Amino acid sequence: QMPVEAPVPNDPRAWVDVAVRQNLELQASERAVSAAEQTLNQRKAGHAPTVDAVASYRKGDNDSFGYSNPTDFGANGYRDNVAQSSIGIELNIPLYSGGMTNSQIKESTERLYQSQDEQEDRRREVVLNTRNAFRGINTGIEQIAARRQSIVSGQKS
Repeated sequence: QMPVEAPVPNDPRAWVDVAVRQNLELQASERAVSAAEQTLNQRKAGHAPTVDAVASYRKGDNDSFGYSNPTDFGANGYRDNVAQSSIGIELNIPLYSGGMTNSQIKESTERLYQSQDEQEDRRREVVLNTRNAFRGINTGIEQIAARRQSIVSGQKS
């Protein structure tokens, strides 16, 4: 006879915990919620001002910068090489973008809610399937034990 034993541990909560931690679809839905949260935060930042550091460097002769004037600098003009550099800070303050930022925030919020709902649906499905499988295994074990007992009882009579 083949030995039939109850699952170890014989507690459905332990099996549910393992299933929830290791289910790949549930892990993917957690990543989807995280991505939706990051997108929402990015969209909300659309109202915030931005500060950028800018720098430029140009090199050429006076003609390329538009500084040459033959009447001021002689017949051949002033043709020395010139280097021009600038460093600055650029501040952008979004005043109004036709409601686009608010619309994107609303869309991202709804997508976040959708991702959270899908994650909860998957979690509930994993819990339900795990509990059903656990009950099925224990029911099967009890049926085997009952059949063995009926065989023993039948042989005695």
